[in-house]
Amino acid sequence: MSDNGHLTIEVKTAGDGTAMATINGKVYRLLAGYKFRTTDEWFLLAVAGRTPLKADDLAEHWQVVRSGPVTLAFAQRPFSYHLLQGEDSEPPTGCDWPPFKRPPYWYAFVGPTPEAVEAQVRLALEQYRPDLAADAVLRSAVHAPDQAGLGPDALLVRV
Repeated sequence: MSDNGHLTIEVKTAGDGTAMATINGKVYRLLAGYKFRTTDEWFLLAVAGRTPLKADDLAEHWQVVRSGPVTLAFAQRPFSYHLLQGEDSEPPTGCDWPPFKRPPYWYAFVGPTPEAVEAQVRLALEQYRPDLAADAVLRSAVHAPDQAGLGPDALLVRV
């Protein structure tokens, strides 16, 4: 983790066009990566490499899931749906989400296709904010491009 608690990643393109990410001196193939444009902070990574990516390699409050050579890592705050219910809402039982003093500015939605990302937004709104018009929310969503250049844009929604 960097000294200031923020995640620092250097992304370069290899000679064959593969996106490579260097995290704390460890090199990984970047399968997907998303960050907020306004703050330049990463919120989701999918990497592959010989050295396992661990939560200790990242900033505070990141969740890491590994399956074979692929690791999925995500910042917990933008994916914490329970905060849509209000500041005093509690995370699901057995969940180790960090406590917050205020809800996040954005909610991040990521998927394998643009249609899957849009479906996630619609389902979350249906469950947590049925008072909002999904089409209006989707029109106002900010697109975050995949830094690996392989996947669809993530949608960042302000609710």
